[in-house]
Amino acid sequence: MMKFLDADLQIWLLIGIFSAWLPPARLQVYFITLIGMAFLGYFDLFSLQILCSTAMLAYWICNYRQPHGKQVAITLSLFAVIFSYFKIQQGSEIEKIVIPLGLSYYLFRQTHYILEMYKGTLRPHNFIEYFSYLFLLPTIVVGPIHRFPAFLSDLRRRRWDWARFSLGLERAFHGYAKLIIIANFALGYFLRDYFVQTADIAGFSKAAFLNSAYMWIDLYIRFSAYSDIAIGVSAMMGFTIIENFNNPFMSENISEFWKRWHISLTSWCSDYFYKPVAAITRRPFVATSGTMLIIGLWHGFSLHYILWGMYHALGIALQQRWSSFRQKLASWDNHFLTKIESGANIVLTFCFVAACFPVTTWLQQNIEELLKGAYHVFFSA
Repeated sequence: MMKFLDADLQIWLLIGIFSAWLPPARLQVYFITLIGMAFLGYFDLFSLQILCSTAMLAYWICNYRQPHGKQVAITLSLFAVIFSYFKIQQGSEIEKIVIPLGLSYYLFRQTHYILEMYKGTLRPHNFIEYFSYLFLLPTIVVGPIHRFPAFLSDLRRRRWDWARFSLGLERAFHGYAKLIIIANFALGYFLRDYFVQTADIAGFSKAAFLNSAYMWIDLYIRFSAYSDIAIGVSAMMGFTIIENFNNPFMSENISEFWKRWHISLTSWCSDYFYKPVAAITRRPFVATSGTMLIIGLWHGFSLHYILWGMYHALGIALQQRWSSFRQKLASWDNHFLTKIESGANIVLTFCFVAACFPVTTWLQQNIEELLKGAYHVFFSA
């Protein structure tokens, strides 16, 4: 996997910034696209081939003829097969296949594009504008999953702005500082040893919980740092990219947590799965379960992540029931008690999130043992 501090990547990001402004204005969109294609080809030629092929298919389906439901369904099914194949192979112990660079992000962007074109919500645009959207260099590696309408608006009204460039530079430096000082130095050196030592003297369940809590904190710092860098470099290139995190560990319930964590993915799942399914079935739990299952499978095709998705779906359902019941109760008149309740909710939400991996690991182990036992009973005789 590419590391965000690799010298090669830093050079490419600088090239991307220069390519966005140095050429004549009418050629900048071509340079933005070509640099993104060159970057992807340099690091993962196979991924470039997949992206170009799927992008041309999507554009042809949506622009050279009015897209019909059957064509859209077949195209999206093809994307799902490609995504599933590499996710399954990546989790296989037999096949050591690395998922193509940026695959998850650009297939979700193309799905967004196709569905919006099918609904007729996008403004007229040309092929190079669509390709530049997919090949915006800072967002190729780790997202966010930005949307085409906002990108197209920025692309057509880009003007050099020192203030915007300065804010983008500050945001990128903030991301690098978070990655180097907090993630690599503080978490990776000092706190990692503390968590390991504490886990060694704790019981099994406490050790599993502490390791999971450490992993969530480390993941948040690193992933939010990557997003800061991508958003900052994009701003230096003249584009405003969707925020990906909003202090998720300050959430007072699990529903709020998933509105603050990986926002570009959760908002994508909300728009293209949760809302349609909830409208059709009129069963919010069915829509929530399917949404969390998609988010789980985004991370890996395995029983563990299926259980992981169901764990969070059940937590959201229970929290929503509790919220409905809580509204019927008298609220605290005392400001201090309100703050205490808010703080307790934040702690409980974090504990619920941190417990997801120990709980789902335990469930997975027991289910696998049960399946092995059933197999021996029915097939070993």
